[in-house]
Amino acid sequence: MPGRWRSDASPWVRAVMEDFANNTVRDIAVQCAAQNAKTQTVMNCACWAIAEDPGPGHH
Repeated sequence: MPGRWRSDASPWVRAVMEDFANNTVRDIAVQCAAQNAKTQTVMNCACWAIAEDPGPGHH
């Protein structure tokens, strides 16, 4: 899909990103099929951490 990435196109990753942003969550495990936005989700989480929670890599 061209354009900006939106979680509407991959709603199954929204919970992963919300859990990543939750400081009480310490471990996240994901089980899903191939080509399901896993790499993009990790990149989104890394960008969120840089922008919103900079510091040592504690996530």
